[in-house]
Amino acid sequence: MRLDILKTIYFKEMLDQLRDKRALISMVAVPLLVMPLLITGMGQVIGMIEKKAEDEAKTLGIGLKVQSPVILEAIQKAGLKVVDKTDLRVAVEKKEIAAAIEETPGTNGIPEFIYYIDRSNPTSEAAGDTLRTLLSDLKDAQVKQRLKTQNLPDSVLTPFSIKRVNVAPERKMAGAMWGTMLGYILLLLMFTGGMYPAIDMTAGE
Repeated sequence: MRLDILKTIYFKEMLDQLRDKRALISMVAVPLLVMPLLITGMGQVIGMIEKKAEDEAKTLGIGLKVQSPVILEAIQKAGLKVVDKTDLRVAVEKKEIAAAIEETPGTNGIPEFIYYIDRSNPTSEAAGDTLRTLLSDLKDAQVKQRLKTQNLPDSVLTPFSIKRVNVAPERKMAGAMWGTMLGYILLLLMFTGGMYPAIDMTAGE
């Protein structure tokens, strides 16, 4: 087949596609407008879901079976309501409470705190994150208090510090970010933009 015939067929097909509003919407509007809006909307929705889960965790409440009044005080300061339940694990499974903490003797006389969460439930997951942070902070505070009673400085816990310095300027970081995303964007454009013309040409022929 001669080159001039191929050129004629190519320009004819391109002209047909440019005249087709549905093809233009599929090739231009969807990849360039709809997809960025969809990604931005998904980010906002995820943020709203996380905020709603945190609010529901405070409303639903926390089950508590501990001996230390410090735990109760810390939970109340965090704005979480304490709910009295007999079986904490079952209460979390039935979504009667957002999460729960139970104190057990543990080994070697060291108390062990078990917190129950339902990771399939965003509300329970948010409550569990709050409880984990509270327990970690309380543990650090008690360790520091015991060091003070032994006349030892807090620096015993941190023999050295770590600091990360990023030498890349903002322009270089922006280029790295866009360079990472560009490949996925091009793939999306190719698949989305070429899908409708391919279907139209095949069905048309």
